[in-house]
Amino acid sequence: MIRRTCSRCGITKYETEFHKSQPGYICKKCSAEYQRAHKYGLTPAMIEELRTKQYGLCAICGYSLGPKFNVDHDHETGMVRGLLCYPCNTALGKFQESERILLSAIAYLRANRSISETPTTGILTE
Repeated sequence: MIRRTCSRCGITKYETEFHKSQPGYICKKCSAEYQRAHKYGLTPAMIEELRTKQYGLCAICGYSLGPKFNVDHDHETGMVRGLLCYPCNTALGKFQESERILLSAIAYLRANRSISETPTTGILTE
């Protein structure tokens, strides 16, 4: 397996730890740290502090953040709200970060609790 040395951290890593589409030799971890610093003004220490405050868990679903996670922020103010797993971050975006839409989705789920999905077919049954 091919190994490269990251030009930012100086660590030699496997080729899979580098973005294929990015020119140069910056590893995925350093690239993510740069993006977080540039976009949100967060240093690696600040990210670690957020992770510690959240016990390493997604602020919404409570599952482990793992090595890949998203910095959630208010799109109007740019203020960082917390760290989210990819599915929760995507869901917020799909719901347009709207409390009204999220509450409507919750009401929908509650109203349809008796309906379950058959795992093998996806057909709704009562």
